[in-house]
Amino acid sequence: MSYYHSRKLKRSDISISFGRSLIHLFLIPYVSLITVFFLTSTDFYMSNHQMLPAAPIILALGLPGAILLYVFCKDIVRDQGKGLLSLYAFSKEAVLFYYIISVMGILYCFHPGANVSIVNNGTLQALNLVFLLSFLSFGRIGSLQRYIRFIFIISLLAYFVTVILDVVYVDLFTRVTGRAAGFAVNPNTGAFTLVLLLILSLDWNRLRVADMLLCCITAIGVFVTFSRGGLVICSFTIAAYVCSAILKVRSGERLKHVVKLLVCSLLVYVSIAAGFALMGGSRFFSVFDGKERLENVLGFVQGQDDAVLQDSRVYLAEQYYQHALKSPIFGYGTGYSDSQPIGPHNLYLLLWSDYGIVGLLVVAYACFRLLSFFFRQKETRGVVFVLIFAIEGFFNDDILMFRPFIISLAFLCIAAYYKANPPQDLHEVVERHAKKSTVYASVLERWRSRTRPADSVEALGSGKV
Repeated sequence: MSYYHSRKLKRSDISISFGRSLIHLFLIPYVSLITVFFLTSTDFYMSNHQMLPAAPIILALGLPGAILLYVFCKDIVRDQGKGLLSLYAFSKEAVLFYYIISVMGILYCFHPGANVSIVNNGTLQALNLVFLLSFLSFGRIGSLQRYIRFIFIISLLAYFVTVILDVVYVDLFTRVTGRAAGFAVNPNTGAFTLVLLLILSLDWNRLRVADMLLCCITAIGVFVTFSRGGLVICSFTIAAYVCSAILKVRSGERLKHVVKLLVCSLLVYVSIAAGFALMGGSRFFSVFDGKERLENVLGFVQGQDDAVLQDSRVYLAEQYYQHALKSPIFGYGTGYSDSQPIGPHNLYLLLWSDYGIVGLLVVAYACFRLLSFFFRQKETRGVVFVLIFAIEGFFNDDILMFRPFIISLAFLCIAAYYKANPPQDLHEVVERHAKKSTVYASVLERWRSRTRPADSVEALGSGKV
């Protein structure tokens, strides 16, 4: 009977495993495609050229929302939704981050100076919160975790190709003449995209030649965008990766890794030189705007004051600073910055102008909680991610609306979740299921072993033996 019972359970296990494999046969490619689709800003580029069958916000909610619905239904059947709720509870700092921003944006719509419509920063941030929750649900697809870094690397290489195409075929995607951008259309946003994808793609626990080549590719892509903010955050990320990888190895092996770093640095230098030699004949570097921007970037790298002070951001910063001083506590309300001819190109000035010091402090508090969360979880990528966000805020004012930023935040929380709650070893899982399938046989055998001696003694006493 025990043989039949275990045999029956094995057949059911096989049918369940086959069903899961059949679902994952379609689920994993779908999840991979939409992740690459949003991480590379393909949705943004296609929406600008009216190539999408639906509005971008509908696709942003619908495509990952289908995965959220699948995960929710699966978890309801499996454990009454406790698994998904535990993931959300673990990632509460990221959820709280966008929740605070969306609530504040909606409340400031009632400010007397607000300049809003139905679609405004408050409602858009609320939709971004839903977008974040949808991508967080990807963490409940256990089999996805073995492919996720591969997906990030594919996204990085794909976006790098779009940036290089912007160099080879001048102004193919970019809106700014003489500066490559890729699918993000804006060169500064393109540089930020490359750095985000690099953070996700690197193995932060060890120094490898393949990862250094990814750093090289990212550095080339960021350089041809001529984004000064991009150069700062790219240099910071690569330096943080090298320091993290070297410090995490044993002290006796650090010298070997330093030698490896020097070799990798030589390879990076040679590849960058070869890359610019190949691209030197491109019309991209002969465009007047491109030449002028290149001179400014080189001056910025060399620390020339004129390269910094002549930047239009300095004039915009002065202008918005003067506006913010007129209403420093509560700002001018949601949509004030959007109503101006040109935005501040600075996230902190935008928050100060729209929401005042109160709103700026609230967002700073949420950002600090997010940073402390990654520190507690010892997630180096997450710490670097938050610091990069803080630096990029001085050069960009629409980071919070940037979908690759939201997706990166979601996957970093998922990585921290699996680090804090590592899945059990496959052998342990199989052994546990095997014990469950033979529980009747083991109990029966134990009962027989205990009763057999007593039965024998009783038989001897009665004289039947």
